[in-house]
Amino acid sequence: MILEDNDGTKARIDATLKALRVSLRGHDWRLSDGTHLGGDYSGFFTTGLTTTLAAGAALFSGRWVNSDRVGVLTRVRYNAVLSTAFGAAQENSIDLVRVSNMAQPDTGGTAIDLGETCRKDRANMAPSLMNMRVASATAVGAGAGSVEEAFAMRGDVVALANTAPAFAKGVLYDILAGVEQPFTMRALEGFRIRNRIVQGATGVITYTFEIDWMEVPAALVAV
Repeated sequence: MILEDNDGTKARIDATLKALRVSLRGHDWRLSDGTHLGGDYSGFFTTGLTTTLAAGAALFSGRWVNSDRVGVLTRVRYNAVLSTAFGAAQENSIDLVRVSNMAQPDTGGTAIDLGETCRKDRANMAPSLMNMRVASATAVGAGAGSVEEAFAMRGDVVALANTAPAFAKGVLYDILAGVEQPFTMRALEGFRIRNRIVQGATGVITYTFEIDWMEVPAALVAV
């Protein structure tokens, strides 16, 4: 079986300047017979009106279960809206953590139907195989798995003023050439976006996460 992406060209060298030329475009992975396999995906996912969340409570969960492909997280951005002020001003922080050994999916929240809410970069790409859940009025229930905070984890302070309405946005993860280690997920690996500080009484925050990822044939990914 031969696997290739598009026309098979990975990069080109400028004959005059000896500069590397790379097209930052989506990949359309396919088999040698033209069958499409994997692709590039993105989506916007909004929580319910979260309040009084515990430290470490999951706002979003992604789980990869396919063995012949690899999930590659490429970017995670967020928007936060404070619609009801807290009783006292407080820090609101979220983080992104890698999770291994996810033998069972997380529970609670809202399961995401990627067939309807996920945008493929091109219509002929295969449907996404990622399992995702987003918090509703309560947090996603963290199931099996070991949190590996040292790998590909960034925290972010959500700079929300304690006067409603208040708005904030930021980036939790982004692949930057030469800077970020690619966040790859093999079978039974995944990630969670978590609330870091206990939310006080009264206050209500809604998060929208913009998530981009690739699904790549495992044969093309270095060990």
